[in-house]
Amino acid sequence: MKKVVFVCTANYYRSRFAEAFFNYSKGSELRGWRAESRGLMIECAPASLSPHTKDAIEQLSIPEECYQKFPVALNEEDLESVDLVIALKEEEHKPMMQEQFPEWADKIRYWQVHDLDVWGPEQTLPAIQIQVGLLIQEFVENFEN
Repeated sequence: MKKVVFVCTANYYRSRFAEAFFNYSKGSELRGWRAESRGLMIECAPASLSPHTKDAIEQLSIPEECYQKFPVALNEEDLESVDLVIALKEEEHKPMMQEQFPEWADKIRYWQVHDLDVWGPEQTLPAIQIQVGLLIQEFVENFEN
């Protein structure tokens, strides 16, 4: 099983939605991949799951087995054991990566999906859906052939 890990600050909102949407969306289109999510500062999470993420997951009827129940901190083992790591916003997460995992900061992929300080969930969550869709398409084209 290949694995992609989505990383954000608290593993509460964006990365958890990316994980759930990836695992739900891939279906029969992409076999052998699983997503997980992690945070760089999970102590910042005010609860186990953002209400915005919870609402979106419920609206899409994504089953609970598609995402983890609580925030989980990124660790060295995650970085060494996965096939791809994607941080949700480069300008926010690259400095954190450079501080916590300097040898990995330039080895992961960065997206540009803003948090609530810039975008509301009506912009952020569809942006994640688009990015995940493009990622799945990339996997189908590059890894499944």
